[in-house]
Amino acid sequence: MPDPGIPVPRAATPTLLLYVGSLALWGLATWLLLGAGVTPWLTVPMHAAVSFLMFTVLHEATHHAAGRLTWVNELFGRLAQPFVAGFASFPAFRHIHIEHHRNTNESRDVDPDAWTTHGPTWQLPLRWMTQDFYYAWFWAPRIRRRPRAEVVETVALAAATVGVVGWALVGGWFWQLAVIYLIPQRIGITVLAWWFDWLPHHGLTAHHPDNLTNGRDSRPPSPAPTRGVEPARRPSTASLHVLAATNAAPGGMPPGARGEQRRKRRN
Repeated sequence: MPDPGIPVPRAATPTLLLYVGSLALWGLATWLLLGAGVTPWLTVPMHAAVSFLMFTVLHEATHHAAGRLTWVNELFGRLAQPFVAGFASFPAFRHIHIEHHRNTNESRDVDPDAWTTHGPTWQLPLRWMTQDFYYAWFWAPRIRRRPRAEVVETVALAAATVGVVGWALVGGWFWQLAVIYLIPQRIGITVLAWWFDWLPHHGLTAHHPDNLTNGRDSRPPSPAPTRGVEPARRPSTASLHVLAATNAAPGGMPPGARGEQRRKRRN
């Protein structure tokens, strides 16, 4: 990977502040609903915004861009994950997301995000709404090849999620759980899938060898090339994030990437 020349601090202050601000917004929305009796029509969008914002923290940690220190990424990835998809673990999400970058715009058998772009038009809103469920479907058949710690953490969180929902049903507070967590999270995931999966990838095919530039770039076009000089292909904004994160990681790879490569060679 080429060095993009982007320095990464020990801990990325904007990412950490985004987490703190999102957590504060979640606390405010929860208090407004439970303590001040404010209508869910106001608090549900606030909680949905938290899911959207927390995904940014989760995404940065996934690419080892929340800071140069590995433990910072591991910690904030796990702290942000419950606000995006509580039944999944951060290591499982990281594996799934990196598979998307490796196989961008391929079939959904190898690119999990293709679930939101490859399908009949009338199904797309439902697919956006269920992107995280497809992630689980994508990950489950690979469970035997995943690290034991990742499997244990993922299964434990999934079981805990089922337990909390069951407890809410029995305890009579399922409605509160729904308007604070379940409904806003579903809205957040729908917007995320539409914005970051469907918009940049729909209608495209996998044609670049490195799959780093398989997306639409909304930035202004590059200046016209000089006559007789072939223009260099400009990477997309997303690919710059990948390059920065990869170079920020110890050894030039995100945690677990080398192990992933070794496992793929053996398989």
